[in-house]
Amino acid sequence: MSTYRCSQCGSRISVAEGTKIGTCPACQAIFVLPNQFAQKENLYLLAADARHSGNYDMAENYYSRILKVDAAEPEANWGYLLSKYGVEISENALDYGGVLFHRVEHGSFLQDPAYEKMMTYVPREARHYYEGTARDIDAQHKKLMAISRALAAPDISIDCTAAPGTEDFLLSVQIGKALEEAGYRIFHPAMLANVDRRDLNLYEMAAAEKAEAMLVVMTRKTDREDARFQAVWRRFLAYRRQDAGRKLLSVFRGIRPEDLPLELQPLQSVACEGSGFQDRITAEINRMFGRQNRSSDLVRKNLELLREGQAALDAGDYEKAAGCFRQAAAADTEEYRAHWGLVCALTKGLTVPVLSGEVDQSYRQAVQSADKASAEKYTESMKALMNQAAWQELLRLTRLLQDYEAEGREEVQKAEERVKLYLPAFDSRFQELEDWHEGAKRQRELDALRRAYQRRDTAVEPLFAEQEKIEYAYENTAMSHSPLLNGGPLRAVLLGLSLAAMAASYMLVLWNFRYSTGYTTDFYKKSQWLFVISLVFIIAWARCLIPKDNWSVYIGIVVSLVLYVLSRRKIVLFQLVLILLPAVLFLVERIMMMVLAKNARDAYETKEKAAGAVWEIAERIKASYQTAMEAVCAKYRLPGVEIPTLEVSHSQYYSGVGKHWKDRSPLSYLLRTLAFFAVFIGAVTVINNGLYASGWSHITKVDTRYYHVVGLTEDGTARASGMNDAGQCEVSDWENLVDVGAGRYYSAGLTADGHVLIAGLEGQDESVREAESWTDIQAISVGGYHIVGLKRDGTVVSAGADTWGENAVGDWTDVIQIQAVSDNNLEQTYGLCSDGRVLIAGGGSDYDSIKRYVSDHYGPGEGQIYGTEVYGFTASILVRAQDGSLNGIGNDGYKQLSQAQEWDGSEITEVCTSSGAATLGLKTDGTVLCGGNNLVIREAVEGWTDVIDITVSMGHVLGVKSDGTVVAAGSNGSNQLETEGWTHVVSVSAGDLTSFGIRENGKVESAGYGIGGLTYVKAKSPIGLLKFWYSALKW
Repeated sequence: MSTYRCSQCGSRISVAEGTKIGTCPACQAIFVLPNQFAQKENLYLLAADARHSGNYDMAENYYSRILKVDAAEPEANWGYLLSKYGVEISENALDYGGVLFHRVEHGSFLQDPAYEKMMTYVPREARHYYEGTARDIDAQHKKLMAISRALAAPDISIDCTAAPGTEDFLLSVQIGKALEEAGYRIFHPAMLANVDRRDLNLYEMAAAEKAEAMLVVMTRKTDREDARFQAVWRRFLAYRRQDAGRKLLSVFRGIRPEDLPLELQPLQSVACEGSGFQDRITAEINRMFGRQNRSSDLVRKNLELLREGQAALDAGDYEKAAGCFRQAAAADTEEYRAHWGLVCALTKGLTVPVLSGEVDQSYRQAVQSADKASAEKYTESMKALMNQAAWQELLRLTRLLQDYEAEGREEVQKAEERVKLYLPAFDSRFQELEDWHEGAKRQRELDALRRAYQRRDTAVEPLFAEQEKIEYAYENTAMSHSPLLNGGPLRAVLLGLSLAAMAASYMLVLWNFRYSTGYTTDFYKKSQWLFVISLVFIIAWARCLIPKDNWSVYIGIVVSLVLYVLSRRKIVLFQLVLILLPAVLFLVERIMMMVLAKNARDAYETKEKAAGAVWEIAERIKASYQTAMEAVCAKYRLPGVEIPTLEVSHSQYYSGVGKHWKDRSPLSYLLRTLAFFAVFIGAVTVINNGLYASGWSHITKVDTRYYHVVGLTEDGTARASGMNDAGQCEVSDWENLVDVGAGRYYSAGLTADGHVLIAGLEGQDESVREAESWTDIQAISVGGYHIVGLKRDGTVVSAGADTWGENAVGDWTDVIQIQAVSDNNLEQTYGLCSDGRVLIAGGGSDYDSIKRYVSDHYGPGEGQIYGTEVYGFTASILVRAQDGSLNGIGNDGYKQLSQAQEWDGSEITEVCTSSGAATLGLKTDGTVLCGGNNLVIREAVEGWTDVIDITVSMGHVLGVKSDGTVVAAGSNGSNQLETEGWTHVVSVSAGDLTSFGIRENGKVESAGYGIGGLTYVKAKSPIGLLKFWYSALKW
């Protein structure tokens, strides 16, 4: 469309493109459209007329149309710039500084691309004029920008023409004061009393740009042609056309409404005649702002909150802005600007979609309370921002509208409401939402129908009643199958006995290795896993035996627990449960199966026929189900869905027909369980035997202390077994050894180059490790808590506990033999010098009875240590004099020393003594003498003959005969005397509760204490194996 001005009447004529001849609609004059040049002149006229009437937006459009035809037209470029910035070159330079602005354009006049383009086409003679005028415009424009940034946004801007003291001015002042008292922030020309008159237009234009409402005050004396006056209200009208939320109110006195400018006549106006006009104006303003029926204090307070919130919003402080708007909305729930401001704050200036109930509620309140224009603006902004986010949230919650079960969930319903709130009215996605609800309705019908078939609803499918009759007949046939074989009392009893056997067997294994939990050797780490696996196996096996809803089984479990408690000390009950009872039950089971076998076969054949009838009805039910489901799907116009298959359930009378039942019963589970644990216990025994001392070979020496043993091999390495709670058995990496010894919580080894190795002491006093720094050592002697070393130069070193002074050996010299003694917690050190002197350290004090005795009775060359033992308050020492006689020193509580002193020393080849058992003397003829009050040991050893080696411990003694067999006597609480089967033994060693022998081929035999891998099991029968485990259990 093109616009022209009629040459006859001056009316504007809009003509379609391509039209050559037309008629003026006002005066009916016929016109011929001008050529291109004449059209450009017409556009100049229209643009000039638009600028003269203050319509700079239209003038800008006309100039841009001229530039499309001729971009090098300087006058058009200049007019375009003046229209864009709303500039009027005023003839009254005194009032306006030569420049009057009709709009606020943010930017630089001189840096505008249109100005730079224009200057390329301006003739040289006109350049000076344009540049000078542009500088004046730019200077004033910069002032306008500075004023606009500094000026606080008013609620209402008042526009009037008159100078102070005139009717217009006084009327506007009265109105302004009334509105200020109502709480509004007012911009009034009276506020510019101290402003340069040339800058008044700048302030008024800045206020018009920022104000939400404008009051135009006019009286009969108003200069309607005042350019500054017209510029303000015309520009505000332009803003109002862009933002319908802005309000304009005309206030007049002494004139009629039709005397107002044509542009203002359609808008609201208030006559200021008579008294109370201020109240009428305030009421109208409150109505326009939506604050009717509000108190002045409330309006004033809310306006302050709104201003503070808007300032924070403009500054990007969204949290503070949200707080201000919340307070304003709480104080006045119909204050739509507060609700909208809260929405803007929560969405960070309408840039971030936020899905929350607060945003939704505030948006609804804003739209409901706002005027129509504002509501439309808010709606357009929020739908553009939120519709996609709200839709995506609904898709996420409903799995792209595929999850029909989500329809009833609360969060989905909220998401759907949000979609309806933000989606455009005729959006195609509403159809998708409707289809989803249809799909959910269909799904509910399908689910209800499927559940009816699953619960065998005869009202939906009568075939279920017919099927149940056949299954009931099946059950009557199945009743001939004895309940004893189907979860009856017998099964419960058998399960209880099985659990008792499992618990008892596992208890034996676990208790026998109860010290192994703290061990760190590879074997014990593996054995722990073996125990855990076996326990899991027991639990799983027992669970498979438990029938559902059978309380008698749980009674059987309680019985098994009672048996478990009783069996902890009753070996006879062990044998009954593990050996005798299974045999009796097996015999009963054989007789029972013979009686019931025929009934089982007959029941199977009858049930097989009933099962065929049940299967046939089940197929008919499946077909009926498929037909019903397809009928439901056909009711809806939606695409079809896959119908889930139906597994026809059966009534309580039917369990199906399996394989033909044969002569097997729950007793077989018991027999398998017992067989498993027999193999398990035997396997554990065999594995551990390979790692006990009895499994060692190529051994030249063993030394034992408390609950572990150390062995020296022919190749100079070491082996260790037993308790490893302090790491005392970690000797696998030792090499080049010549001697080993066992302490309380450690093992020691002497290397060929004179160094000492220590293992153990984890969590204990580690002062013994000082021995690892020794050098040039030729012999060691290991005590319970200390170790002694003999150096090649005859001096002695000691490390470890020094509670009794046992390490006071620093001044010893010329020593040829050492002995570390542990007697309970009493530690002592003995040394034999080359001249026969006996040196003693430890034992309590320098006045110890043993020290005094040795010092008083033995001189150089007279002493020789025969042996000491490790039990009692003090040690028992025997010393052979030069004449061969024996002299006892120390503990003689059992007369083991005094009786030995009566022997003929010339006939004795070897002596060993203990403070807790006896003193043995090996005669040259192979018989053995015994000193002490232990009659059991005395009577036994007096019959020994052909003995070549002896040893004595705390409670028992051992002897090696010339044929390699071993004899033993004393306490046998841990089976430490079980040495009858030993052969080819060349030496023996007695521990506290154990016995060890080294055979000619270097293999080790052991007997006694079963905890910690010290002894070896040679069970000749299951009873013997159980006895071994029970012996371990007792300890």
